[in-house]
Amino acid sequence: FSRVLFRSGTPSPDVHVDQKKVCAVAHSHDGVGWFNHSVVLGPSAATDREDVACAAPDVWVDGAGVYRMVFSAIGTRWGAYSLAQAVSTDGYTWTRGDEAADADLVLAPDPRAGKWDHQMVEYASVWRAADARGGSMRLGLFYAGNGYGRGGIGYTESVTR
Repeated sequence: FSRVLFRSGTPSPDVHVDQKKVCAVAHSHDGVGWFNHSVVLGPSAATDREDVACAAPDVWVDGAGVYRMVFSAIGTRWGAYSLAQAVSTDGYTWTRGDEAADADLVLAPDPRAGKWDHQMVEYASVWRAADARGGSMRLGLFYAGNGYGRGGIGYTESVTR
């Protein structure tokens, strides 16, 4: 077994300490005992969307053998979560893309005040399925809104060729 995990911070009035979370990978032979806990992705100073933490990754391998990750990013821009992405060829070294240009941004909070997801979008779950109409891959993304999902759960879908 391999599993991507996250660790949480230490209670503090400083959000960079309180919300410090990183994505890590661990391995197990039985699903009970885990070893080789390696941090694979942490906060990024390159963008104020991800300068505090990253957590709750969902990882899969695409048809070309590339590891893909959607994760919850916490930054000072919104003060809460947005969804971002990264890619890897080995599952240990991840590339986000041009963070300064928001190239790794998957989904941001809805800027319209009062919407169910205007404060945060986080905790993505991606599903993949072959499209029965021929050759393409459907990707669906479930995610939580304000209040860690108390505001609602969203869904979006894309089709790739």
